[in-house]
Amino acid sequence: ELLGRARQVTVCLDEWTKKSFFSSYLGISACFYDPVDMIFRHVVLNVKKIKHPHTGDMLKEVIMNALRQWSLDTNKVLMLVTDNGANVLKAIKLVRHEAVIDIENGTFNEDTSSGNESSDEKNDDSESEDDGISSPIIFRHMPCMAHILQLVVKRTISETPCSLLNKVRTVAGQVRRSSVAVQKLLDLTGKKLMTDCPTRWNSSYFMMRRLSEMKISVNQVMETLKIDSLRVAEWEELVEWVNLLEPFAEQTNVLQSDAQSLSYIIPSLFELQ
Repeated sequence: ELLGRARQVTVCLDEWTKKSFFSSYLGISACFYDPVDMIFRHVVLNVKKIKHPHTGDMLKEVIMNALRQWSLDTNKVLMLVTDNGANVLKAIKLVRHEAVIDIENGTFNEDTSSGNESSDEKNDDSESEDDGISSPIIFRHMPCMAHILQLVVKRTISETPCSLLNKVRTVAGQVRRSSVAVQKLLDLTGKKLMTDCPTRWNSSYFMMRRLSEMKISVNQVMETLKIDSLRVAEWEELVEWVNLLEPFAEQTNVLQSDAQSLSYIIPSLFELQ
């Protein structure tokens, strides 16, 4: 009923794999403006368990089945938003090709507005010819800008020689492994230290910010437990890292909100510059 109200829908896709590749899932959601209640909506359409290998062909089948299940015709899907994984990009090209076939068979309604395509969209379509697939733009594709910002942060951290980050991980790990240290910090601050995770956005920033905020209490606890803490220069460098990464965390939150608009992207990029 809610999807039926929308004039156009943006479909968002993301994969998640459990540790040790035990199981994987593809989440499919839809963002749209509800003209009845006059609010933005973000709804989950499907969370499908998928098998390895995660090929473009397999992902294409899952995506097309979800669109058919929810009767999302080509004239209703404004664009698909995904990360930049090669298998996902391949799946998007295959989805476009499949949609052309469905139009020819009468499965979907044809309303591609081909006369209004921009030159960028036409260039994007020409890329599909690399895989032997030539079709008009039906489902436009946009890479997730919040994800791209996280790639920038991840590359910066990985390519910058930073013994401090490893030292912060060590300190946080030592404290978290000690029940005595955790309890002392809880008594002093009501908080615990955090560790980062490669698949959790901004987690290195949150880890460093939390340690910086709890500097005095952490030094007290580590001195009591005879554990080496950061040196004075390292605490100062930690503040610099927190200040550097903070704007990326803020703009990521802006760009990943449910009621997001393309109009936020350029201001966010200018803000970061």
